[in-house]
Amino acid sequence: MLDSTFLVLIAIAIPALGGHCGDCGVSLRSDQPNNHLGIGDELQGPPRTFARMQGDGNLVVYYKYEDVYDEAQWATGTNDLGATNVQIQPDGNFVMYKRDGTPVWASQTDGQGKGPFCVRINAGWKLQVIDSTCRAMWTSKNWGTRSGNATAPDFCDRFPCAKSDSNTSDANNTQVIGTN
Repeated sequence: MLDSTFLVLIAIAIPALGGHCGDCGVSLRSDQPNNHLGIGDELQGPPRTFARMQGDGNLVVYYKYEDVYDEAQWATGTNDLGATNVQIQPDGNFVMYKRDGTPVWASQTDGQGKGPFCVRINAGWKLQVIDSTCRAMWTSKNWGTRSGNATAPDFCDRFPCAKSDSNTSDANNTQVIGTN
């Protein structure tokens, strides 16, 4: 009994002391040097899933089918906007930047949770921003949906997709900032 009580107290205390959520696993971490993806970099997720920062400036979550081809599950829709990296900031905002430091996309999660923060791919192949208490502050949708409040062109403006309902609790509330 004493051993299990001690383990529960440790599990509760670690996030309170400023550690990452135990669910972060392989992730980008706001307080670590590996807090970003540059062009060509990948974040690995559960088996056969990964997010890639592409040369066209688009961040795409992929699932690899039978080691034959990669199928896109979700994308920021920032291709051809000049983005060169995406990073999780100390304030919890997941932001994509141009080389000159101009933001082009953000999860809009700054100040919403308790740091440090991480970005990971969950078992449902969705990108998530998680705070130190293991609360998902933002979760991407899988393919076929997009942000209800996106302000710049994205994949769904070029191809048929359904928009997400921004009034639902799990809506993908991202924003594309600027179009230059």
